[in-house]
This record gives sequence, C-alpha cells and structure tokens, in this order.
Amino acid sequence: MPIEVLSLGFAYLMLVATIGGVIRGYTGFGSAMAVLPLWALAIEPAQAIATLMVLEVAVSFQLLPRAARSTDWPMIGRLTGAAAVAAPLGVWALLTVDADLIRRFIGLVVLLWAVFMLAGVRYGGRISSAATIGIGAASGALMGATGLGGPPVVIYLLSTPARSESNRANLITFFAIVSVYMIGAYAVSGIYTAETWWRAAIIGPIFLVAAWIGANLFDKSSEATYRRVVLVFLLLVGVGTLLA
Repeated sequence: MPIEVLSLGFAYLMLVATIGGVIRGYTGFGSAMAVLPLWALAIEPAQAIATLMVLEVAVSFQLLPRAARSTDWPMIGRLTGAAAVAAPLGVWALLTVDADLIRRFIGLVVLLWAVFMLAGVRYGGRISSAATIGIGAASGALMGATGLGGPPVVIYLLSTPARSESNRANLITFFAIVSVYMIGAYAVSGIYTAETWWRAAIIGPIFLVAAWIGANLFDKSSEATYRRVVLVFLLLVGVGTLLA
C-alpha cells in the first residue's frame, strides 16, 4: 500500500473528511468547502481535489435515489451541460497555476462564500435559461480549478421559490453528475495516481457513514441553527487557510 495509513497526517485527513461528510449529508453540498482548504494544507491541492471527487461520487449516489424524485431535471440539465463545457478551462488552470496560489484561492472562495451566505446575499437577476447556463459554466470552471463548484449554483438555486428540500435535491443531483464528469477530466489530465485511489478507498467508508449521519440530522434538527454553525465553521476555515 503506497500511503502511510497509520500516521498523524492520514488521521488528520480522515477527521476532516468526517466533518465534511456530515455537512454533505445534511445540506446536499458543502463538503468540498469544508474539506479542500484543510486537506490542501497537508497534501497537494490537485491530489486533495481528485481524492474528494471520488468521495463525492460515492456519497452522491448514496443520496441520489431519494433526491432524484424532487429534482428539477430541465434546470439541472442546463446547469450540468454548461458546467461540462467550462470545466476543462478550470482543469487547465489547476495544472498550470502555482499550487500555493491555488491553495490560497480555495481559502478565499470558501471565506467569501461563507460571508455572502451569512449576510443573506442572493442572486438578484431573473431566473432564466441563459442565466442558468451562465451559472453552470461558472460553476464548472471553478470546480475544475479548485473543486469548489458549489458557490455559484447554491446562491442561484437559493434565489428560486423552490422549497429547501427541492433545492437540496437539485444540489445532490447536480454534484452527482458533475463529479463523475470531473473524475474523467482529472483522469485524462493525469492527476490520478495509485496513491489517490488508495486514499479515496480508505477514507471513503468513513465519509459515507458521516454523510448518512448528516442526512438523518436533516430530518431531525433545526435547519437555521445547523446552517449558521456550518457557515461560521467555513468562515474560520477560509480565514485559517489564507493565514496558513
């Protein structure tokens, strides 16, 4: 096995993945924003992103059967199609830009997103096919470069009149489809190694259990309270990553 499983470094990766899994299961998104900035402090950003994409696919398909029934498929089709077109540009940036700059940009994205959400920022434009395609493209490019495709899509979907359960379902479905696509894009780009797959295989079960716990919390706890706790946590993560 080409990785040190019994090490403090690997224990750190698993602890962070557990926190991210709970957030992912509860909200339908957010694991990348919780996990990637912290993982990128311990391993290369490209490896952190590639590993998390495998976990995202696993947890997405765990949550997808329930989410698919409430998904707005025409909107998700436009979002994912545009994301697929724009994602290669982001992958190119990930491969060419300095790793430390990518690491700090990940922290900046998380920080800004947490601030926007705490401040109640919403998309103020009209919900239309053109806007949906534009948001999908922005999300795809951002995901390719940083693994963080959530912020544009989350802010956009939260501005629609859909209920929280429907928005959660749309996000789960969007990330399930785009994460599969991103694994292919990263694999073609040569980012995946044997170590990446081992890391994902070992951390994956822990991440799935944590997501299951989070999904059960969604049915039993106050969404407003949980959202505030998560956003404050992400705010601290973003600041910490920029200062590290």
